[in-house]
Amino acid sequence: MAKRTNNNRQVAETKEWIRNALLYLMEKEPFNNITISQVASNAGIDRRTFYRHYKTKESVLDDHILSLLVPYFESLINQGPFDEYQWTKEQFVFFKEHVTFLRLLKQQGLFGYLLFRYQAYIEIFQNMRGIPLDKKEETRFRMAFKTGGFWNIISEWIEDEPVKSPEEMTAIIYPFLTGRMGT
Repeated sequence: MAKRTNNNRQVAETKEWIRNALLYLMEKEPFNNITISQVASNAGIDRRTFYRHYKTKESVLDDHILSLLVPYFESLINQGPFDEYQWTKEQFVFFKEHVTFLRLLKQQGLFGYLLFRYQAYIEIFQNMRGIPLDKKEETRFRMAFKTGGFWNIISEWIEDEPVKSPEEMTAIIYPFLTGRMGT
C-alpha cells in the first residue's frame, strides 16, 4: 500500500510541475507558440513523461482548471442552502482568489475556455443541490443569458487594479440578476 501511495504522490507532483511549467511559459509567450518540449523542459522532465500524463498542452490547461473548479464546487455542495445573493458573492470570492490566472487566460485569448468548463460545473452543481435542470428552451436561454452576462462582468472586473471586493461587485450586479433595478 505504501508503494501505491508513493506512486500517487509522485504522479500528482509530476502533474503539478507540468501545470506550473505551462503557466510559467504562458506568462512569457503566446499559448499557441508553446511546445510540449518547452513544457517538459521547464517542468524538469522528458517528453515521454509528459505524454504519460497528458496528450496535449490543452489537456494540461484543462487539468489546471479542473484542479481549481472541483474543490470550489465541492465546497459549495457541502455548504447549507444559500440564496442568489450569496451564490453571486461566492463566485466573486472564488474568482478573486484566481484573478491572476483569469488575467493570464484573458491575455492569451483563452478566457472562453474557462467559461465552457465553468458552465458545465454550474449544471453539475445545480443538479447536486437538487435544483432541477429544466431543459425547456426558455430556461436554457435564460441560463445562458445570465451566465454570459455574468462572464462579461467578470471579464471587465478583472481589468481593474485593484479589483473591487466580492461584496462590492455583488451589490453592483445583484439588482440586474434579480430584475430589481432602481430607476
